Amino acid sequence: MRAVIMAIVMAAVLTAGPASARDGDPSPSVNKVIREMEAVREKIKELTAVVERTTTDPASGKELKWEIRLSYLRPDKLRSEIAGSARRVVVINGGKMWIYSPRLEMVEQYRLENQRQMEEALYRMSWGLTSPIKSLVRGMNRSVKSLPDGSLLVELVPDQKDSELKKILARVNPENWLITEMEIFPAGQSPIELKVKDWRLDPGLAESDFDFQPPPGTDIFEPLEKTWESGF
Repeated sequence: MRAVIMAIVMAAVLTAGPASARDGDPSPSVNKVIREMEAVREKIKELTAVVERTTTDPASGKELKWEIRLSYLRPDKLRSEIAGSARRVVVINGGKMWIYSPRLEMVEQYRLENQRQMEEALYRMSWGLTSPIKSLVRGMNRSVKSLPDGSLLVELVPDQKDSELKKILARVNPENWLITEMEIFPAGQSPIELKVKDWRLDPGLAESDFDFQPPPGTDIFEPLEKTWESGF
């Protein structure tokens, strides 16, 4: 899925702690949720995460599932490893990004020309785990409600009728302001479910973890246009 969806897709994966509520409404305001998550993200210097992605093949009806492992070192380093039939490795290190497809024995090499391009690439290739929240929810109608298990359900709906995204539903943790799971509804496509199986802050990453050398025999090329895909 391209930039329109990725520019908003992970913004909804919020968590929320106890908060003052409106009379008769146990849920905190959605603006408070956004402020609290923003505060958490501003403190993240490094993280690792394991995300399970599930969707349905529209042709066969078969469930498609694979695991994504992420490592992030602030401000400009990311490694994303996608397992399963879509196996690939994405590495961002400063102004460069590599997308390695082992099955095709091919590497796409991109130059990130400015800060905006770098932040967009980090966001999309981390499934939104590295990005500021406030800038991501612009143009979104948003609401939140408490669930029986104590978690919160955040809903984001684009205010543009022609958006490539119909809505996002996100379940959020009331204790640590971190991701639990969400469901994404792209227009005209099967819903996508993401579950965070593991999230560790400050795990002790090294800059060398983000070095990338193409395997021998791999074809390397630089695309003429910035058309990288997110994995959705």
